Formats: sequence, structure tokens, C-alpha cells
Amino acid sequence: MELLHLKYFQTLARHEHVTRAAKELSIAQPALSQIIAKLEAEIGVPLRAIRIPYRFPPPSSR
Repeated sequence: MELLHLKYFQTLARHEHVTRAAKELSIAQPALSQIIAKLEAEIGVPLRAIRIPYRFPPPSSR
């Protein structure tokens, strides 16, 4: 786990929107999605709910 990836998640949680977070972080949206997916796999907990709109964190993680 990299500290930078936690920063990416923090930005994503604040924006609650992948595209807006990626724009602030100056990275591509698919790259941010991949980083978050790897972080979720690494810690074994879903960090985002897959629905429109996304909710951060998902109710199951609270």
C-alpha cells in the first residue's frame, strides 16, 4: 500500500466523483479507478459502492 494511493482515495471520497477527483489529481480517470480497485483488493474491503451516484464510503464499510 502506498501513501499516495491513500491520498487518491481521500480525494475521491471528498469529491464523490471519479472524474472530478482524477481531474484534481491530474491523472486519467481509468488510472484512478485501477488504483482504487487495487487498494480495495489489498485491504479486502470495498471502498466505493457501485451505483449511480457513487457513495463514499459504501454503507457496508461504515
